[in-house]
Amino acid sequence: EHPMISAYNQLLSRHLGSYLRNSAALGSVVQSQAVMVESLFSSQRQFLMSSCSGGLPSAGSGPSQAETIRRIQKFARQNANSPYSPHLSYISSTAPAVGWVVIQHTPARFIEAKYQAG
Repeated sequence: EHPMISAYNQLLSRHLGSYLRNSAALGSVVQSQAVMVESLFSSQRQFLMSSCSGGLPSAGSGPSQAETIRRIQKFARQNANSPYSPHLSYISSTAPAVGWVVIQHTPARFIEAKYQAG
């Protein structure tokens, strides 16, 4: 396994895993959105694995990630009356930060800008 994928798996295991566990404990719309976020990171992992194999990343993974981000954002808008609306909104506004994988020169600035927007 490529070292970048190992590092990414570790990051997901540690941080995404905690988010998913806490979201499941809250249940309701928070857990539903967390399932979408998990799918987004799974698509990104596939994209990275394809990149590390020396070939072009799978053409399907980019659109798949974009569609999942749109679903996360739509879900937050649809649940604007939920008591969890601030959380849903924050997650939906920061989800586009996964686009860092296609930013060539300054991915850290891109991620920071998306984080600050949330």
